[in-house]
Amino acid sequence: MIPMIRAVSFDLWFTLIWEDQEDEKLYTKMRIEAIHSSLRDMGFQISLDEIYKAYAGTKEFRLFTGAEELIRIILLSLGLNVDEKAVKKIAEAYDKSTDSFKPKVNEEAIDVIPRLKEEGLKIAVTTSTSFSGRAVRSLLRNVGIDCVDCVISSSDIGYVKPQRQIFIKLMEELGVEGKSIVHVGDSYIQDVGAINSGLKAVYYPKLKRDWMECRIAPVIKSLRELPDLIFQFPENPSI
Repeated sequence: MIPMIRAVSFDLWFTLIWEDQEDEKLYTKMRIEAIHSSLRDMGFQISLDEIYKAYAGTKEFRLFTGAEELIRIILLSLGLNVDEKAVKKIAEAYDKSTDSFKPKVNEEAIDVIPRLKEEGLKIAVTTSTSFSGRAVRSLLRNVGIDCVDCVISSSDIGYVKPQRQIFIKLMEELGVEGKSIVHVGDSYIQDVGAINSGLKAVYYPKLKRDWMECRIAPVIKSLRELPDLIFQFPENPSI
């Protein structure tokens, strides 16, 4: 019998990988320096501090704004007016600036994802993040996770979890119905919220300091529980 579950979607931060304040400072520095270098090559003398202040001002909407639009906003804050070709060049440098960044990895993910692939399941990452899907793939490769079929990033599509649009995009990219996808993550609202879009959900709050009681989805303490749990869904649809 073909199992009901055909794909597993993972949250990114604090599920597969994680960061601390020093990590955030490092990749922010990479981004700022990339913008600074691009502007300098174009003849603009803008300080790193000025760029940092403009970048910091985008915090509230960075998760749902793509690189090109983000750069337009930063340039506006800096009082610069450049053509679209220059915007694209700076945005590309910004997006690629973190390609060498290596976050901390959840070793459980290193073990489990290949096992799920061996079972014939598609693997996706669905994340609310300021990193593009392309940049997320680089982060994952840097920590040894390179067997992901698709990455859905909020900054690429303009929606964040648990908005339905991000999970609809996931279903479209995988070519799999929501009822056949299990989404796994550390946020009760963002990740267990996948249920509202017709997906199944598993709550994994291990790496979070604060977590909520969950009565509407399975709760796991280790990603290593997933292979056995996933194939219980067809036998017990109430899980």
